[in-house]
Amino acid sequence: MNLPPARLIALDLDGTLLDETGRVPSARIAVLEEAVRRGVRVTLATGRMYASARSFLETAPLNAPLISYNGALIRDPRTELTWFHRPLEAGLAREVLGFLRERGVYVQAYVDDRFLVERASHEGARAYARLTGLEPLEVGEALYRLQAPPTKLLVIQDPREIPPLEASLREAFGSRVHVAGSQKGFLEVVPRGIHKGLALLWLADALGIPRGQVLALGDGDNDAEMLASVPLGVAVPQGSPRARAGAAFTAPEGEDPVVWAVRRFALEGRGFPSP
Repeated sequence: MNLPPARLIALDLDGTLLDETGRVPSARIAVLEEAVRRGVRVTLATGRMYASARSFLETAPLNAPLISYNGALIRDPRTELTWFHRPLEAGLAREVLGFLRERGVYVQAYVDDRFLVERASHEGARAYARLTGLEPLEVGEALYRLQAPPTKLLVIQDPREIPPLEASLREAFGSRVHVAGSQKGFLEVVPRGIHKGLALLWLADALGIPRGQVLALGDGDNDAEMLASVPLGVAVPQGSPRARAGAAFTAPEGEDPVVWAVRRFALEGRGFPSP
């Protein structure tokens, strides 16, 4: 069966659009520019904060509202109009923060597109600052008494500690929050029901684009729902087992996954092969 060409492309950032140096390779820019010339909408779907995602407007041809905070925020960078925002309820956020504090786990909270930390000198805060080019806001113990509802909480730990911590968060909070790993050593906490897949389908509907014409690419556990939400879900070859299980396709080894997927599903318009 052939599907019509994709009209909306959603790209995860780290591990998908970006290379190992944190840059967008020229071949990926070129193929996305060709897609934009043909009228395709291109967006990011990232766990990063909006300010960090927005910075890639300077290098990547992005022409649709951006999905950030693992799906909790959709904002149009051309108008700065917020299309969708679902933060954590403040009381629930304080419960999660207290749970993590009791276990000595580093966590940061996001309010008004700033990342709040107990100590800006902590290596977790410095690592995130290096990754994003943004500086933390040090608030001391007030981090654990948040009054404003945070868009997301982010845990940064030794990668070996992430699986048991994820399990303990799920056991403690059940379906009250959505927990997913993203980058190595990162664990994202957002409201229940919130993930990139929900946000992508919401955005596609708002743009009047059928889900059968949405192409999604990702590599991490936090991409799994997004890749499973559309027929054209593509995991990168080195993607996590959850990401690859959720995707209808995995890009071939030896191919640039972004170039391969955009050419096949947006520029050539080939969907599922005929049996």
